[in-house]
Amino acid sequence: MAPWNPGSVYLYSKPTFILSCAADTIATNAINSDIFYASLTGEKAQLTIGGSHFCPTSPNNAAGRYVVAWLKRFLDDDSRYNSFVCTPRASYRNTCPV
Repeated sequence: MAPWNPGSVYLYSKPTFILSCAADTIATNAINSDIFYASLTGEKAQLTIGGSHFCPTSPNNAAGRYVVAWLKRFLDDDSRYNSFVCTPRASYRNTCPV
């Protein structure tokens, strides 16, 4: 949630979901979450929602839907969530593994 470690890359091959905040001035997407997303080699998704650095601490229906679907799909290996994981949205990008 709102990852921060400027300029770092993570060569991680496990399924990874990144939640980032569009107006985050502390952990800006350009030098944090976008770089993390690009460096991941496994199934991946990134949802950017409105708000500042603390956006993950506020209720957000879209974030809840995508995070729960991602966790059900990859932690529970429940293929019934495939269509939710692959739903196109302007602020959501993914490798759509299914």
